[in-house]
Amino acid sequence: MDARSRKLHDIERQSVIEEPTEQRLYVDNEKEMQLHKTAQQILERHMKDLEDFKNNLDGSTCPTLTRQEQALVDESTRFMLKRFLILFQTFAKTFITLGDPSAEHVFWIRFMWLIEESQKYAEQARAENAVLEAPDFFSLCSGEQNERLKPVYDRWDKNLFSEKSYKDYVSRVFKTDFKLPEMTQEQLEQMEREEQADIEFDNKVFIEKCPTCPKPCDWYLKEKWKR
Repeated sequence: MDARSRKLHDIERQSVIEEPTEQRLYVDNEKEMQLHKTAQQILERHMKDLEDFKNNLDGSTCPTLTRQEQALVDESTRFMLKRFLILFQTFAKTFITLGDPSAEHVFWIRFMWLIEESQKYAEQARAENAVLEAPDFFSLCSGEQNERLKPVYDRWDKNLFSEKSYKDYVSRVFKTDFKLPEMTQEQLEQMEREEQADIEFDNKVFIEKCPTCPKPCDWYLKEKWKR
């Protein structure tokens, strides 16, 4: 067993690393630090091997990670992604939804829809760029250029980031027809009164009674929901 294999084996033998939580957003565990450091070394070496392979293709085999190395890199990636997700959830709960379950539900639906729309747009942009980056594209006349781009634009989703796209997403995910309710004039006026009441409550209670609070506290939220 060479030195690298022994190092990987030693890491595998160590006790299970404590999972990241809201209370453990920072990497404060020696075992986890060693995990990320080793994963970085593996990837750096692998990138060098790939570069050498690219420069010398004669009789060589494309380098790959061993199953043990891949498992270690995947575990390191999982820890970092989980920590990022917890950090993002904490940020959204603190500064966007303020811990309101309904607001959190709407926020995450919108957020996942936005990610899906961005992925679709990136795929369309890559298909377009593949045509534009052809060496002879800009030497062609406009008619031939349009002919090459036509298959791309025929498949182009023109409803991205639109209200229709969001409705379709909600209907598909929740398997239900999504319809925005039409509000009456009386309902609109009621909404305005509620918004004005919120402003007055903030000025009367939050600003006067909690002048030192940097953000709405649990007491404030409970008092607000009592109204």
